[in-house]
Amino acid sequence: LELLKNNPLWSVDGTFYAAPIDFEQILIIGVQEGHLFTPCAYAFLTSKRTAAYTHVFRALKALGIVNDPTTVSTDFEIALSNGFLA
Repeated sequence: LELLKNNPLWSVDGTFYAAPIDFEQILIIGVQEGHLFTPCAYAFLTSKRTAAYTHVFRALKALGIVNDPTTVSTDFEIALSNGFLA
């Protein structure tokens, strides 16, 4: 989690196919260092709605992990982008 806290370049994506039966997706939050992506945090989500993503990012803030990254790469899912910006 220290990598996530100290790195200004984040990548965030969800996978639906690997999610356990009771979950909609696994959200993966990682950092980019050069050409490498290092996963740092995972969240098992029961929804693909903006509120679910907002909850994850607020939890990271509450833990003191979020240090306002300068760049966040996503695959342009509207709910994910809105959740991060909330």
